[in-house]
Amino acid sequence: MRLIVHLDADAFFASVEQAANVRLRGKPIAVGGERRGIIASASYEARKFGVYTPMPTVRARKLCPKLIVLPGDFERYEQFSNWMFGYCYDFTPEVEQTSIDEGYFDLTASRNNKSRSVPKIPGGSTIAAPFGSAANTSTARSSSVALRPPCV
Repeated sequence: MRLIVHLDADAFFASVEQAANVRLRGKPIAVGGERRGIIASASYEARKFGVYTPMPTVRARKLCPKLIVLPGDFERYEQFSNWMFGYCYDFTPEVEQTSIDEGYFDLTASRNNKSRSVPKIPGGSTIAAPFGSAANTSTARSSSVALRPPCV
């Protein structure tokens, strides 16, 4: 039987910023345009105030006056993405990255039985990335979506 795992990092850009800067952890942050822009990613702390993607930044600031809006750092996001998917390659060469923070990996032909279990992201990561596993990609994705924390 096939074992496909779906990985989708939650609030990826905001989570990367919080992982890279401990002073941002636990605070409502968003990544996006400061003026005349939109929110590209909002932390769960910001989502509690109703901030979401792709909300205009002006509206987000009205909902959450203490919102910290950061410009995107796409080199940093790429580094975190490479780390995250590099970890998947530790388990199997069958990795399909579908976006910067989402993809699938196939554990069906894993080298040993130990790696057939769904891997855990190593300690120290503050990026929520639920894994959903199933016999096909659609069900694996549904499974990981069901594991996401509630937004509010």
